[in-house]
Amino acid sequence: LEKNSGIQLNSYTGKVLSPKEVDVLKRFARVFEQAYTRFLDLQRAEAQAREAQIEAALERVRSRSMAMQKSAELNLILSTMFTELSSLGVEMARNVIWIYYPEDRSVRWWAANPEAESGAESYLITYQDHPVYHEYWKAWEERRTKYLYILEGENMVSWCDALFYRTELGKLPQEVQMAMRAPDRVYLYNTFNDFGVLFIVCLEPLPDEKFSIIERFGKVFDQSYTRFTDIQKAEAREQEAIRQASLDRVRAEIASMRTAKDLERITPLIWKELNTLSVPFIRCGVFIMDEDLQIIHNFLSTPDGKAIASFELPYDTPGFVANILKHWREKKMLLAHWDEN
Repeated sequence: LEKNSGIQLNSYTGKVLSPKEVDVLKRFARVFEQAYTRFLDLQRAEAQAREAQIEAALERVRSRSMAMQKSAELNLILSTMFTELSSLGVEMARNVIWIYYPEDRSVRWWAANPEAESGAESYLITYQDHPVYHEYWKAWEERRTKYLYILEGENMVSWCDALFYRTELGKLPQEVQMAMRAPDRVYLYNTFNDFGVLFIVCLEPLPDEKFSIIERFGKVFDQSYTRFTDIQKAEAREQEAIRQASLDRVRAEIASMRTAKDLERITPLIWKELNTLSVPFIRCGVFIMDEDLQIIHNFLSTPDGKAIASFELPYDTPGFVANILKHWREKKMLLAHWDEN
């Protein structure tokens, strides 16, 4: 029995070793000690290289987050995460972000799907009375940073039905829906944070080392989501400023009116501002109710702001006029679908 630096080399024989044989054994022990020291050095070097690889991948996600200029670019961050996790040897079918909204217990689903070339898209999932949905809300409320959920059997079938038939995920391309339904069992590796959950969908179980990597990516995405919400707030303020400027321009033009005829130049301005606000339309008009004469003054224009007609309709005109009058008197929005007739 020879011991060196925590290494034990054993030799079992049927006889007592001679001094010469013991010396040989000691020499082998010293050689093995050198080999084991080399083994530990390589092991540490491999661990350091792996850690450097993981940190570089995380840094690329952080950099993509800092480069985000519009909230819609959140899908690019998720696609970057999919690429980086794959480069680290995490074999998955897709990676998904759920953003939680406690006020109505809904979530917004962002997923990077290998079947879709356009990258990640966003879909609203309204509250669902389903075991999977309840479990994911419970796990988020408990902020579980490492949580495995195995989805299989009837539970998986009914969950896919709920997603595709009762939520916006029904808009997913058919090839994505089919790919999500195809497996008999999937392993969902989750890391919950303040914003919601990052999880990946795997067809086979992952080793704990790779699950820990997902946990680290979840912490990085938590930081990314903070930037996402900041940009969202800035976009909302900017959009409100644009809307207010449009209204101010219309108000200023109205203030300059001198005759009723001037309305013909006001309505094209309104439609021009609607275009500025990205409201799509093919025809538009202003209806002014004249209670004394029981008629509606109509002013129509094209999307490019050109006045095309002005005419009058009596209150008793058959068709849609009665519906317009009803909603106008009740001060309610009117949404109507007109077919060719």
